[in-house]
Amino acid sequence: MEKSRLIGLAVIGTAVTLAFGGCASGAESGSTASGTDNAGKKNIALITGSYGTPAAKSAMDMLITKGAAKGWDIKLQDTAFDYNKINSLMQDAASQKVDAIIVGYTTPELITLGMQAATDAGVPVFGLDAGVQPVDQVTLNVTSDNPWFGKTSAEELMTLVGGKGKRVLMLEHEPHPGVKLRSEAARQTFKDAGIDIVAEVQIKDPSSGRQEAMNDVSDYLTAHPNGLDGIWGGWDDVAMGAALALKNANSNIPVTGVDGTDEGLAAIQSGTSNLKATVWQDWGTITDKLVAGMGDYFAGTKLPENIVRVEGKLVTADNVAEFIK
Repeated sequence: MEKSRLIGLAVIGTAVTLAFGGCASGAESGSTASGTDNAGKKNIALITGSYGTPAAKSAMDMLITKGAAKGWDIKLQDTAFDYNKINSLMQDAASQKVDAIIVGYTTPELITLGMQAATDAGVPVFGLDAGVQPVDQVTLNVTSDNPWFGKTSAEELMTLVGGKGKRVLMLEHEPHPGVKLRSEAARQTFKDAGIDIVAEVQIKDPSSGRQEAMNDVSDYLTAHPNGLDGIWGGWDDVAMGAALALKNANSNIPVTGVDGTDEGLAAIQSGTSNLKATVWQDWGTITDKLVAGMGDYFAGTKLPENIVRVEGKLVTADNVAEFIK
């Protein structure tokens, strides 16, 4: 699934991180992932906070495939949100003089040691959904427009529950910069519309977020059997957990998520799940833009900006078939 100023690298996860963090369901958007072609093999380290969430895995698999088509050898290293390990792996990659480091789904403030090592070694750092603000040490970060995701998914939940005076529960993950921004935008959207936020639940570990969400929602329903009208999930995996808890409780309360994972889309299409909408992250375009920008950089072209934000699409029962593979 924000308030502090990011000063190190801009790197993320939803997912937590984020990761969580969105999945590249549906057809891959965007054109072919080539800006300026470059000759020769490139050795690239892809270091991530989490490969365990569906969204992160899908996006990174897509990135590796597109890089391979350009002759790049992208080696993935997962850390399960061990930030000491991320710093260490970045330092190792820098000392080996790889052609580039790609970071994804990590918290910026916690990897400054790795960033400094890369800077000192002259190794460029790129980001895959890797932060929320421009950072000088990052050559290019292509990321989802997280405030847009949060606002859009919150607005859809308000449509589902009916508006002012309704009660919603939010499932969040503060350490993930992207999910944090989504949560801030959703929270403000609810407050502006007079929606009562009855609880904001912080998921501790995105890799087990579904089970956590299921347990937390079940506990809330037990304590407040008639005290809820809707649930907002910062990413699809926790939204699915909430939907399962509601189904077990024979409740019709609607849930919205963010990501557009294959499983989330299937749940929406089924018509039987409490998950009624999600916001699809356009990983096709995101990975295309990142690979194109890296290609331009390798070819010696100066990049016009070092952060690019990409919007997604709202998915409901009305249009979900367009996104099913």
